[in-house]
Amino acid sequence: MERVLRRLDAHDLDGARREVDRMGDRFGASPEVVYVRGLLRLEEEDEERALELLSQAFRADPTLVDAGLTALDLLDDDADPHVVVDLGEQLRAAELTVEERADTTHRVAVAHEALGEDDRARELFLEVWELDRRRRRRRGVPHVSLSRFGKLVQEAIAQLPDPIRLRIEHVPVIVQDRPDREAVEQGFDPRSLGMFDGVPFAEQGFPALTRILVFQRNLEDVVENEDDLEDEVYVTLLHETGHFFGLSEEDLDQRGLA
Repeated sequence: MERVLRRLDAHDLDGARREVDRMGDRFGASPEVVYVRGLLRLEEEDEERALELLSQAFRADPTLVDAGLTALDLLDDDADPHVVVDLGEQLRAAELTVEERADTTHRVAVAHEALGEDDRARELFLEVWELDRRRRRRRGVPHVSLSRFGKLVQEAIAQLPDPIRLRIEHVPVIVQDRPDREAVEQGFDPRSLGMFDGVPFAEQGFPALTRILVFQRNLEDVVENEDDLEDEVYVTLLHETGHFFGLSEEDLDQRGLA
């Protein structure tokens, strides 16, 4: 298998095919052979077949964790949540790093939420919240000081369209690393980038505590550089001000702000 992986790392597809054929001749349809065939299909950009083979390999041999993780990554956001739950729960039973367990558990929690299984989603979101507190910062992600991040937030607010900016000028915008545990206990996604907490503007018939929260660590985890971070802060503020004006997640998705 190491020979196949070296060939794939070098993008030598012809050499990788020869090595896979040799493995097949020697070991038949063993899980390891199915695994490398899946990796080869992935390199050939046949993601559908790669997903099938990698899932098959992991189910046959749960020690092939990389096969399962790669298969889960190939399931996009529109994938059948039942499939995500099935594969994700099998992965959760395997030996994973803290980072792998956190990412896998989050995918499973979101899938349960999509299925309307809110109690299970809440339980798993809490597990993700605890795991994310323990895991190391992701490699390659930007990290700025709190003061620098605060400036990014203020710059983003200044760039909002005047009708929006003027309406929210008295709404506190608070920076936190991540959501509070109490919010997650209520079913809030611990990896959300921001949060509107309060009564929508059109429903404010009496004084109410209203605020917008922006989660610095979560934002840093989803971007590759500071320019991307600046853009994501702006989009997140647009998203949360959309909630302030009473827009639902579906409304925001239609406007490209989900």
